[in-house]
Amino acid sequence: MNVLMLGQSTKIAKVLSCFCDEITIVVETSLKTSRLSKELKDYHVIMCPTDIFSLGGILCRVRELKKWVKDTNSKIIFSNTRNDMIAAKIYSLIYNRNVILIATSHNSLAWNNKIRVRLMSCLIRLTTDCFVSLASFVHNQLINFGVKEKNLIFLPNIIEYEQWKVKTNYSILSPFRMVYVAYVLPNKCQDFIVDVLFMLANRYNVVVDCYGDLTNSEYVDSIQEKVKRYSLEGNLNLLGCIDNSLLKNILKSYDAYICPSKMEMSPVNILEAQASGLPVIASNVGGISDLIRDHEDGLLFEWNDVEDAADKIIKLIKDEELRLKLGETARKRVSESYTAQIAGRKLFDKIKNYC
Repeated sequence: MNVLMLGQSTKIAKVLSCFCDEITIVVETSLKTSRLSKELKDYHVIMCPTDIFSLGGILCRVRELKKWVKDTNSKIIFSNTRNDMIAAKIYSLIYNRNVILIATSHNSLAWNNKIRVRLMSCLIRLTTDCFVSLASFVHNQLINFGVKEKNLIFLPNIIEYEQWKVKTNYSILSPFRMVYVAYVLPNKCQDFIVDVLFMLANRYNVVVDCYGDLTNSEYVDSIQEKVKRYSLEGNLNLLGCIDNSLLKNILKSYDAYICPSKMEMSPVNILEAQASGLPVIASNVGGISDLIRDHEDGLLFEWNDVEDAADKIIKLIKDEELRLKLGETARKRVSESYTAQIAGRKLFDKIKNYC
């Protein structure tokens, strides 16, 4: 059974590979965020310049699907955007009613808007055989808005945990070193970390290294200005992008991981930190609570609450046993719950009646 994936989600491709023969991934070269992941080498790739985010793009995509499905002999079309969901459904109605239509959404911020959730629920009912909810809060909202549970599956992101070097020493020296890996964008809240560091500055020496794309120069400049104003040069470091192969080796060298995002779906960066055995503190938003059980395998703080976040960091600084417990428990949970094989079995069980 072959799959045509519209959009380059290599994590989901790994899940599909557990029960499918060949995966073809369509890479949208028209998107500003388009990038060629090294993981794409494991799949057949179609480079496509079509702007799917327009009516003309949807109609063009329907014609493209007619060719692609035939050329790849695909039984499943997996969509990663709303417009691809529409195009795939139109294609199935006109050309191929036997194709299985699966979809997901990676836009966590969209699920905060009830009108958009209602519209998305309607679209899912009309266009998909199965919708993959990456977070439980999405899954529950869809059920509340009338999507049948038989057409839904809650499936958080997966991690190849065995590829990550594991932390073994939880002793710390000054400074207490933390890390955050994410695009440097307002909704990722790197500026919030500066406020937390300022609150801690008089009592504790804490350094946070932030890795991630720096192309939003206006936001980057605002962070740097705040760092200078608070005299925190050297405490917050914006280090730009880092190759994943390097990250897999160095993550374990940090004392803890922080994720202060405004909203997340199923953040891979947290899974990577947990796979490395790092104690994680994160904002209690979106799907983060699916990955972190407070005080069991991580610490949660209320979003944008500087004092709460600072208190959680102080807890970690003071308590080596807590750091050890959180790191080891998280690593164990990741290895038992968030693998491609486990997710693949769940997804196949959900869609096997369509096959």
